[in-house]
Parts: sequence; C-alpha cells; structure tokens
Amino acid sequence: MIYLKGFVGCLQAQVLVDNGATLSFINEKFAQKLSLKYALTKFMITLGNGQVCYTKGEVFLDLRLADGMSFKTHLQVIDAETTYDILLGMDFMEENCVN
Repeated sequence: MIYLKGFVGCLQAQVLVDNGATLSFINEKFAQKLSLKYALTKFMITLGNGQVCYTKGEVFLDLRLADGMSFKTHLQVIDAETTYDILLGMDFMEENCVN
C-alpha cells in the first residue's frame, strides 16, 4: 500500500493505492465535498480492516495525481471511516496497466 496526493478538480485528495483491494472506492464524505452525483448501487463489501459495509453508488471521475498523471476512474461510493479519500484497487491497476 502506498499513499499519494491527488486532485479531483482543484480539491486535494488523499489517495491510497492498495493491491490487496479488488475494487476502487471513494469515501462518501469526500464525494459530497465534490458535489458528485452518482448512480445508485448497493452491494456488500468487506474492507481490509474487516469492516463490512454497503456501497452507496458508483461514480466516474477524472483523477490527477501530484506527478501530473491523469486517469478516468470508476469508483464505488462507500460510507465508512477511512484514512483515505480515494482507494485505488486492482480494478484500477489492471485497467491502467499499473504494476
């Protein structure tokens, strides 16, 4: 796992890259700061800390990392206490050929 600084628009995001995560997530509180509208979806997930929660929806957004690289990302919205705003999992890594 590695933490990176990223940006969605002009808002800074704490980004966690986690090759142990199957999917990518955005914290609902951060999504609300961005005033994101998202498609409603709901399925149960288990976070790395063992916490079980349900997704609230999914969103597509442009994420820019501090090094200037930009990605279109597909994220599941979760309402959970996290140390990150955005978590990039294996789905992101495979789609963007990140090793």
